[in-house]
Amino acid sequence: MAFAVKNIFDVTNWYLKKAMIDQINLQPAKLYRILFLSSIYYSVVFSGKKLMPATFVIDEDHGPIEPNLYAIMPNESEYNIQYSNRIDEQTESFLESIWLKFSRMPINRLSEICELQNYVWNETLEEQGNGAELNLEECIQLFSDAKRKRPKSKYEQIQSFRDGKAEIPPVEDVITPRNAKTVDGKIVSLQPWMPGRK
Repeated sequence: MAFAVKNIFDVTNWYLKKAMIDQINLQPAKLYRILFLSSIYYSVVFSGKKLMPATFVIDEDHGPIEPNLYAIMPNESEYNIQYSNRIDEQTESFLESIWLKFSRMPINRLSEICELQNYVWNETLEEQGNGAELNLEECIQLFSDAKRKRPKSKYEQIQSFRDGKAEIPPVEDVITPRNAKTVDGKIVSLQPWMPGRK
């Protein structure tokens, strides 16, 4: 199965460019987690298709890292690889949804989602230690199984965050609809196509 984007650097540069436009300081640890979540959610939404060729490994200090990317940017959010603009509209819409959901989320909350609530992370770390490869198929299954719960009040959201009980967001809460105008000027909500949904 072909990848949606040919390499991790194009996706990384897309996020770095978005961070610059939105004036968000995108620290490497946050970037690595957003890339990890992008890979997982893309496979959930598109029935196992992969966003990009990437292998994520456990790094207790930085979260799930992609070792090739980490080798060229361990501590800085700028590096000299050209952005190729080879991201199709559907994939860019998907990346935009991930960005909207996670870009302003505090790093400790992203850590909760990527690591502490991820039994695959915990089991791999316990059995194989730091530097072990994460089984993306198991992560995809875990994130696919995340269910939408009743909406929480603002108080419950703040309390669960303070208690360190961040939950893996279900795909329906991550992929956001876009609005468009019809020919007669009506505003309609565009829903992302999700395989199997009617």
